[in-house]
Amino acid sequence: MLIRSPLKAILISAALTVFPQLAQAYTVTTLSGSSAIDPSKPTRLFVIGYSDNLGNNFFISAMGRARRYRELYPQDQIVFFGPTEKSVSYYASVLPGMGFKILENTPEKLLNTTLLARLSKFKQIRTLDIVSHSSAHHGAGLEKDTGSQKRFGAKLAGIGKLKANFLPGAYSIFHGCNSGFVQAPALAKLWDIPVAGSLSSTNFQELFNDGEFYHHDAGLYPAELGRPSFNDQSFDARVKCSQAGCMRLKADPHPYTGTWGKFSVGLGFYKFFYSPSDGNKARLFPIMAESLFSYMNVKPLSAKVTREEFKTALQDFLCPSPKYAAKRAECFEKLTAYETDRSIIYPGGGMIRGRSVHCELSGCKVVVRCDDSATNCVMTSPEDAKPTTILREYQHYLDGFDALTAANASATSSTN
Repeated sequence: MLIRSPLKAILISAALTVFPQLAQAYTVTTLSGSSAIDPSKPTRLFVIGYSDNLGNNFFISAMGRARRYRELYPQDQIVFFGPTEKSVSYYASVLPGMGFKILENTPEKLLNTTLLARLSKFKQIRTLDIVSHSSAHHGAGLEKDTGSQKRFGAKLAGIGKLKANFLPGAYSIFHGCNSGFVQAPALAKLWDIPVAGSLSSTNFQELFNDGEFYHHDAGLYPAELGRPSFNDQSFDARVKCSQAGCMRLKADPHPYTGTWGKFSVGLGFYKFFYSPSDGNKARLFPIMAESLFSYMNVKPLSAKVTREEFKTALQDFLCPSPKYAAKRAECFEKLTAYETDRSIIYPGGGMIRGRSVHCELSGCKVVVRCDDSATNCVMTSPEDAKPTTILREYQHYLDGFDALTAANASATSSTN
């Protein structure tokens, strides 16, 4: 949970079906300028969960990543599924201004079984981004009303069958709170792809006029700063902030405290998990590096990016925001030092408070027990005597970047 503020003959019509005020329905969208959806094409899928008083922030932050997907992979189609929490007319007036093209409004709930059936139609999935509230044990929240069918997670019957639909090199990111404790590691095994999740609460960051991203709640950014009208640094072309160009999601650099209880450990970044059936975990690292290219960075990463530029974006992704200048500087220093000295440890782990959790590629050393009521999750995690999780994650990204660079160089030389 965030605690703050293409069936061969079936093509989804781009015409907007008119329904009355809808509290329990879902919308299918793509990007403006896109053609009709073809389930046989390589596809990047987004699932937007219910907002629970967060307005359109899930749509806005998802659009930022979708814009980068379009810039980097224009041949891929992008499709969003999300609940229609307000009227159809409201979404018809708001979403196109953000860059969405409405394809379909369906007057039924976006239940987990419904979503799985819709996702299963796509036979070449490159990425799956779940942008939603989330529970460590129960999974991503699709609809606000109670009941197990509102949750999309590893316990859903048949969810493992989606494995056949992922292309080589595919990955998934669960952007909601606490999605890395149970869900991401379990789904990585079921789907046999890398899956990233958070090990803390997650929150929205906005671009401010100093060119940096800060969590957008009062007190979490310098009071003297204002917000720009445009983002001319994260994309290949300038994007208006009013067109969903200036907001991203990022994990909080402290353990979760919220609806599901008070947790004792965490991580301030989305952690990747991978348990490949053939044991080749090194396949993960280039995928990790590639995923960062699609993040809303302070500077867009391109095929010609230098290693230093990649490191700058990576450190910003892993470390606390500039609001916590001392902790951010310490984090940058530790990460850089680890490149040449693998013996160092990092007790802070990039957190501004609380303990960092020990994680491997297969999962984390933590047990989370929850039932269906709120504020009842109990977490146990042993003290990490040699905390290096963030350091190892950093090196995995760099190893992945080096592998991508070598592959690109080899491809270029072979064509000359």
